Parts: sequence; structure tokens; C-alpha cells
Amino acid sequence: MGKLLLRQTLLIISCIALENKVVSKNFELRLLGYWADGRDNQGFTLLELLVVIIIIGVLAAIAVPSLLTQAGKARETEAKESVGTFNNAQQAYQFEHLSFANASGAGATTTVENLLGISLMGTYYAYTFGTSPTFAVIEAQDPNAVANQTRPYVGGINTQLGNYSQIICQGDSWTVSAAPPQDGLTCPDFTDWVQIK
Repeated sequence: MGKLLLRQTLLIISCIALENKVVSKNFELRLLGYWADGRDNQGFTLLELLVVIIIIGVLAAIAVPSLLTQAGKARETEAKESVGTFNNAQQAYQFEHLSFANASGAGATTTVENLLGISLMGTYYAYTFGTSPTFAVIEAQDPNAVANQTRPYVGGINTQLGNYSQIICQGDSWTVSAAPPQDGLTCPDFTDWVQIK
């Protein structure tokens, strides 16, 4: 680093001297030969390499935790979109058939998905449905929520006299258990759930 500073200083002084015609032509040729010489290509010192490695390590320490949480957010987005898709599909089905799509017993989830024309096959979330004459609800819960850093989602759609209301609620932590929205209109518990739509 000191050699580099010395060379830059000499270069500046020599340029000023050459401009002002203070030095001889012989000095000018020797100086140009010195700069053209291959002495600048000696590589990096150990200290310079260590500084670069430390800087890269600090940047990696800052970036890696942020990248890890992005995977959980992507999984949550998938669940949120699935709950919204379910609400929209139930609304269309109810409008056409005057009842919400419902099934019970083994294969109930597949039956409801087939009736609605949707597929909620998520890798991380398990979906549970419920209906009544005036509303339909869905619960999205990740069985490994703490490990995957994913929060639960619930949604509901309510109809009264042809007017539809939808709701999507998000649990405020990974440990909250999913519970259906009350009457398809309100989040299960206002202390643990936040209405996002």
C-alpha cells in the first residue's frame, strides 16, 4: 500500500515536472521506462487478501439470514393465495348452485377441489374445509410450522341475500393453531390473528 502511494506521488510530481519542462529528456525516458516496467504486477499482499476475505464474510453474515427467511415468506404467500383462490371459487360455486361446495369423509378435500375446479396441493400446508348454508371456511396449517417458519392462514366467505363478504386472516406467529373464521366474517381470535383481507 505504501509503495502504491509512493508511485502515485512520484507520477504526479513527474507529470508536473514534465509539463513545466523542469526535467531533462533523459529523466523523462527513464521515468517512462520505470512505469512501463513489470514491477506493478507483483500480486496482492497477504494483508490485502485478508481484508477482502473479512469484508466478504461480513456481507455473507448479513445476507444469509435474510435469504433464509425469504423461503418461509414464499411458502406463506402460496398459502395466502390458495386461501384467496378457495374463497373466490366458493363464491362462484355458490352463485351458480345456490350452496357452497361441501364433502365429508375420506377424500373430502379432493372432492371439494374437484367441485370447485381448483387444486390446493401445497408442499408445506395442509388444508381443511368447512361449510354451512351461509358461509364456507378454509384453514391452512403447516404441520412443521416452526421448522419452516410459516404462519397459519384461515379464510372464509359469507353470503346473505346475494351479498358476498370474504376474509383472510393470518396468524401472528408460527405456534398459533388454525381455527375457522367465525361465521366466515371475523378472524378466530383478535389477539393471535390479523385480518389481511
